[in-house]
Amino acid sequence: MTCEVCAINPYSHSFSPYATVGPITYYYTAPALATERIKTNEQYAMFKKHLDQAVHWIWIFDCSGMGVDHYTSIAFLQNIVGTLVTEHDNALQEVLIIHPSFWIHSAVWAMYPFMNANLHRKIRFIPNKKDLDLELLAKKVHMIA
Repeated sequence: MTCEVCAINPYSHSFSPYATVGPITYYYTAPALATERIKTNEQYAMFKKHLDQAVHWIWIFDCSGMGVDHYTSIAFLQNIVGTLVTEHDNALQEVLIIHPSFWIHSAVWAMYPFMNANLHRKIRFIPNKKDLDLELLAKKVHMIA
């Protein structure tokens, strides 16, 4: 299931199944590839529909190509963290941030007070996609994309 915005333009939010291993689905997000910038509560509600579809999942968050126009507000980050803590504490297995920039490191650091210890432990920074691909290969994942 997708949100109404992505039903019209699949590139709106950049949240798509990427790979599976057993019951776990990897979802891929690349803000630089998304055509919509989430700035309002209504836009967040649409994006949240993607999160709601995830059952046992790992989130790959790709920061490559991100520019200033891709950075988001603290309020949006708080919404994401709040949703992950309250609704995905057990379902979300990991957050893999690839190509992390100084901004994303700072944003994650700024969100630590809003995270529980469980979410904090699940966040991992991976320098590049090659390292991610090697890790996925070692886990024998089934690629979707």
